[in-house]
Amino acid sequence: MTGSPKKLYCYIAALLVYLLVPKVIIDTGSAMLVLLLIMPALVLGISFIYAYKWGFNFLHSLLMGGLFVPTIFIYFNESAWIYTLLYLAFSLLGQGLGFVFSRLDSFRQVEEDDESEE
Repeated sequence: MTGSPKKLYCYIAALLVYLLVPKVIIDTGSAMLVLLLIMPALVLGISFIYAYKWGFNFLHSLLMGGLFVPTIFIYFNESAWIYTLLYLAFSLLGQGLGFVFSRLDSFRQVEEDDESEE
């Protein structure tokens, strides 16, 4: 992977989310809350930040989904494989939003620069 070493912070954050957040699971209800709400929201946020700063990269979403795989063996069972696809989808959504917002900001900057020149 080429580019800024700062990109690694996104993957470290995702790995920490995947490894530490499941520790709060105490019953089935909390497991569903973590798997279906908290972790997807965090993946969405991490991917938004990634795409906002460095642009859209499909490999990022594949890695975000793939980083969940060790968690399956540590905390869950084989029925959790489907969440890999869920987190990949939330990563794609987050990157899409981050990319759009970064473009909107760049257009806004260009408009402000054009107005200041006049």
